[in-house]
Amino acid sequence: MKDIDSLYQNLKSDIEKMENESLQWRLFLNFRKKVHNYSFLNTLFIYWQRPNATLVMGFNQWNRIGRHVKKNEKGIAILAPMLYKVRPSDPSEEVRTILKGFKTVYVFDISQTDGDESKIPVVSKGLDIEIDELLYTKLKDAFGKYVEITENVGNNLGTKGYMLSSNGRALSIAVNPNYSVSQKIKTLSHEMSHFFDSENPGFAHLSNQDKEFVAESSAYMFLDFLGIDVSDYSLPYIKSWIKDDMAVFAKLAGRVENVYSKLIESCDNLIEEVS
Repeated sequence: MKDIDSLYQNLKSDIEKMENESLQWRLFLNFRKKVHNYSFLNTLFIYWQRPNATLVMGFNQWNRIGRHVKKNEKGIAILAPMLYKVRPSDPSEEVRTILKGFKTVYVFDISQTDGDESKIPVVSKGLDIEIDELLYTKLKDAFGKYVEITENVGNNLGTKGYMLSSNGRALSIAVNPNYSVSQKIKTLSHEMSHFFDSENPGFAHLSNQDKEFVAESSAYMFLDFLGIDVSDYSLPYIKSWIKDDMAVFAKLAGRVENVYSKLIESCDNLIEEVS
């Protein structure tokens, strides 16, 4: 656990030195969406060792999609769990898998490889699509499979949108139609981030500030992936969340990556259609 404790301390130290913490969090989120299939801690390992990485896989994973690691390339060290199966003495009981600890393994960025480019995952490349009413409608249809989406904001004409909930359960999402299509997509993505996070354990116990941190961050990554201009997107200041407990911040960041993954997965068909 020494490496993990050291990682926490180094990250806290770096954050304390930030001159523009919102910008730094933005840079990390830009990086995070490229390596979303790794844990938060391993993303930090990768970010510090190779901040310009765009797509990271293990040696054998690269081989399976027709690419090969170049000679003399130095691997990126990350942590991998050591799992062991325990067979019970009673045959009627199930075999248990237990975590013994972690070991160091090595992964490689796409820039460290050569070969076939046809099987590179689209998530690593992002999309280049027209931002129009058709896209907004398709996103509504995709998200509408999970929760009711309406453009009726009632008397709340000044709001861009909101999620309606009762007893901790999301009932519907409202998007104000009197804004630009780009803003409607941003609002829809933000509120869907709240929705997907509300399905995760512990949501009811989060402060409003923490909920906004998760929603703003995950929506930012999703919008950037869609190709929507997020240069003016308001991101939270992370020193407010870190306080004295790096583990709490790591849990919030874990919620961000979980929600971002759900946003991507919910639009799988749309992504395949336009990629």
